[in-house]
Amino acid sequence: MSNLAIFGGEPVFKTIRSSANLVTPDINNFLEYLRESYDDHNLYYDGPATRDLEERLAISHGVAHCITFPNCLSSIICCLAALNVRKGSEVITPSFAYRRFGDLIAWLGLVPHYCEVDASTLTPTVEMVEACINENTSAILLVQPMILISDFTAHHQMAQQRGLPLIIDSVEAPYSTCNRQRIGSFGDIECFSMHASKLINACDGGYATTNDDTLAMRLRSIRSSNTGIGMEMNEMHAVMALASIDGLKEQLERNRARYHLYKQLLAKIPGITLIEYNEHEACGYKNILVRLEDDWPLSREGTITVLHAENILARPFWSPALHTNKTQYKTISGELPITDRLASNHMLLPCGDFLELGDIREIASLLTLVQKEGLEIKRQLGDRSISPPAPISHIANISSLLGWDAIEDMFRDIFKRRFFTSNGPLLKKLESLLELQLDVNHAICVSNESHAFMTAIMSIWEDSVLFCTSLSPMLKRVLSLIAPPKCGETDEQILVGVYTLEDWKIKGKKIREGGSKFLVVLNDIAATTISCVCTNDDELAERVRNTRTIPGIRKKIPVYATGNGRTSEAQAALALIKLAPF
Repeated sequence: MSNLAIFGGEPVFKTIRSSANLVTPDINNFLEYLRESYDDHNLYYDGPATRDLEERLAISHGVAHCITFPNCLSSIICCLAALNVRKGSEVITPSFAYRRFGDLIAWLGLVPHYCEVDASTLTPTVEMVEACINENTSAILLVQPMILISDFTAHHQMAQQRGLPLIIDSVEAPYSTCNRQRIGSFGDIECFSMHASKLINACDGGYATTNDDTLAMRLRSIRSSNTGIGMEMNEMHAVMALASIDGLKEQLERNRARYHLYKQLLAKIPGITLIEYNEHEACGYKNILVRLEDDWPLSREGTITVLHAENILARPFWSPALHTNKTQYKTISGELPITDRLASNHMLLPCGDFLELGDIREIASLLTLVQKEGLEIKRQLGDRSISPPAPISHIANISSLLGWDAIEDMFRDIFKRRFFTSNGPLLKKLESLLELQLDVNHAICVSNESHAFMTAIMSIWEDSVLFCTSLSPMLKRVLSLIAPPKCGETDEQILVGVYTLEDWKIKGKKIREGGSKFLVVLNDIAATTISCVCTNDDELAERVRNTRTIPGIRKKIPVYATGNGRTSEAQAALALIKLAPF
């Protein structure tokens, strides 16, 4: 026991073993797709790769329509908007769910109404949902758990009888079936993620599937920069997704081997239960979810503390429960004892392409030791806890030429480092470069202009705002969609404006030297869809970062609500190339 890293021993692993997937597609296959978009003069959005991706996903899910988005969160936001849910109304959703569900509902001026879940399925029964329906209910948002795929047919029938739309977040189930039917058509609309940690790695991205022609038309209109709020998927991300799909069969075989070894080894350890896939159905085998039973000697937090010290990046599963979060927006819930228990005893173990079979044996061996020596570990551990280990990354050399050779070199480097999104080294380099070139203290990059504008507004939701520039029709539509800011309600106002890089070079000095706090959105950095939020105020910058949020961030300054505004390494690298002569 003295060899445990938490007590001063050497960690089992010198580098982290993560619970993220991070599958790297074949680079040559990726470059073939990318070359088609490059030759089409479209590395932006709505190029040949995006159209091909939507068609292939619709066929795979057996649905009439697939609509892609920058990420899964923006797909759910657009779905709620397309369903015309009225502001101030309630959206029923489980409290045992993705940590930002309440926030994205609140972004639209809606009220999360949290319901209980069944302990055996980790999802609400029809009766649990019905118990929350009242005259102010406008929609139901359910979640497919990572492992246990639920049949939501009865939920959909109940929702139709009540005249309520049903959205299903199937973020982890793009390959799964239920009763031999591919997930994707069980509600009015289903949403999926293509983040780098998911089964399909698009660097970042999301999509929605539906058989409703009218709803699909509304979604495309809302997504559009011309008629909606500008939430199109980046073409480079579509290329990445296509290459990932081409390698899906081989990935599933590797995932299956990891899962079966975990199943074999964990069955020998008392007090820990593997949540098993239904292998009579199609499944991705990616995530490894366990439940710590009452006779497990450590708390989940104590167990994770021991594992983190060994560079084993285990994570709490859907914890804390959403109804326990203190928020600035209104929420509704009763007592949810099942959720409280589930949120305290489930955790995710390492998985994905960074994990070798030998690593799984080491993890199981360590868990065996924890089980046998748990009481003594608990005594010595006390209240000690450590932060998750940080991934090691390196800043790449970026060519200053915007030709095919530079783009190919850039992506080969990104693939080699396998750091695709979420606050990567190229994004940090881009933000530092922008701060220097724009003469501001803080430049916070966000995935696109609409999301940057939403992030800026939601970060100062309780402050009085003065718009110092006119807004484009698209941003006016964004402003009408989200919870409204307070305009002109006090003498001390925060200036908010939207500029191009060229306009900021001319007008920025006056704003910077005017003495007022400001948040400025600089749109479409170097024609890469990236935008950034700039300010000289440290507190405002922290609020923007906490609103944009990076997974695992420790918020020192609370904000109204958070949202995934991630910028991928692909976007950041292309921007760095294009900004060289700026």
